[in-house]
Amino acid sequence: MSDMDEIYSVFAQESREQLTEMEAGLLQMEQGDVDPETINAIFRAAHTIKGASGVIECHFIEGFMHKVENVLDRLRNSEIQVSSDLTGLLLRCCDQLSSLMDVLEAGQPDPSA
Repeated sequence: MSDMDEIYSVFAQESREQLTEMEAGLLQMEQGDVDPETINAIFRAAHTIKGASGVIECHFIEGFMHKVENVLDRLRNSEIQVSSDLTGLLLRCCDQLSSLMDVLEAGQPDPSA
């Protein structure tokens, strides 16, 4: 295993833990728990994944997570409200992130569109 493979492996493992946090928070939101702390926890997890993907120069995950983070930031600042549509969208984003991590772990340079 090369150093790069090891770095990607650690990134993927840690990011999947953050992804689990995001999903748990989103499921709480779906149940009606719109506590600011829940929203902050989801934001922090997304922010951590975005930052780490930047460090390893995985731009397709970094770019995607930047968009997710922007939505969560607007939610945190009460510019948008929690809705079932929004929660559903963010949960689909989690699924997409998981797929992007599969691409990274498979050693592919970029996901197909």
